[in-house]
Amino acid sequence: MAAGGAGAQGGGPAALACLRAGAGGVLLRVAARPGASRSAVLGLQGEALRVAVAAPPVDGKANDELLRFVARALGLRRGAVELVRGQSARDKTLRLDGLDLAAATAAVRALLPPEGGPRGGGGA
Repeated sequence: MAAGGAGAQGGGPAALACLRAGAGGVLLRVAARPGASRSAVLGLQGEALRVAVAAPPVDGKANDELLRFVARALGLRRGAVELVRGQSARDKTLRLDGLDLAAATAAVRALLPPEGGPRGGGGA
């Protein structure tokens, strides 16, 4: 059961291991890699979405950039993405408000890079 697993409730797309329904929204597990030259989704790593973060892990800068990047990439308001676990760790849990599990699964799948490399999100 790599990235798939049992189907999401309601017959939607197969759930991703990095997502689960939680109190107050969908929970997204992230393996953050701070200090990158640009923020980008790198793919799946175990049960987490691997994200390069274009900010150093100093004074909360990487956390702020991670939340900004994820919100923008998923089309959410910045305030709809909350860090609930892992403030000082690379492995983090984010709460996504405004998406159900099926919508979050589809949105995260759209961010996954092709086999060739990373994919940035929301850049204009």
